[in-house]
Amino acid sequence: MLDISLEQLQEKVRELANKYPDFVYCADGKTATKTQTCSYLRGGNPKYPDRVGCLFGQALVELGCPKDDWHRYSSLWGLTTSLEFLPIVDLIEALELTSQSQRTDDLTNWCLAVQRQQDMGVPWQEAVKAVDEKTVSFLI
Repeated sequence: MLDISLEQLQEKVRELANKYPDFVYCADGKTATKTQTCSYLRGGNPKYPDRVGCLFGQALVELGCPKDDWHRYSSLWGLTTSLEFLPIVDLIEALELTSQSQRTDDLTNWCLAVQRQQDMGVPWQEAVKAVDEKTVSFLI
């Protein structure tokens, strides 16, 4: 288990969205599509070559989940797929991220909605704003 709360993850996602507001995740590292599946540790955006992975992958790495450990965690926890490719809801469960304020479902839904927006080619800051303002659906 990592010592990272859902609140910390949400805060880091907001921080990255503000720092890179026009970042549009590209699964292939070059072109965004409206039907892409993200990888937490691969892809990126040619405008930001030093930023690799999707919004949540970058946030988790910055919070202390090093890239080199993702496959090790998968093996330790007996997962049949790498953490890198789990849907955000399953990743949150696998990493045992919980809310400090007992709002786990709300924060998990928020993460899922932001992830969906990103996967549809929405710039990060716009994705976070749309979910915060509830202009997109975000219930599991």
